[in-house]
Amino acid sequence: MKDALAAMTKLLEKTGLPVYAEGQVPPEAMPPLVTFNWTPVPYPDKGTCAVTAYFPEENGHDCRAGFAVRLNVAVPRAGALEKAGDGWLWVRRGTAEQADDNGTPVLRAKLGVLWQKE
Repeated sequence: MKDALAAMTKLLEKTGLPVYAEGQVPPEAMPPLVTFNWTPVPYPDKGTCAVTAYFPEENGHDCRAGFAVRLNVAVPRAGALEKAGDGWLWVRRGTAEQADDNGTPVLRAKLGVLWQKE
């Protein structure tokens, strides 16, 4: 499971932002940053990874658009494979929405995840 979480972090770091598991953001961390919430479920079960990207208030809307493009590059339409220890993650695009959390621009995305151990 630890390898799968490290692989998800590595995949999301391809967006160019710091990435933290939800609830593990250091108090000194400031936007822009990405959090994710995913509990690895072994194949053949499918899981969903909830991704939230937070951006600074002053230019957050522009940053949010750039992040969406980088996320689409990291997870192309056909999906992305990422090595996870003795297995693989297959991550596919899901839904995305733009929002504001108390004035902080955010982008929330759902990614479909299959975790296959070798």
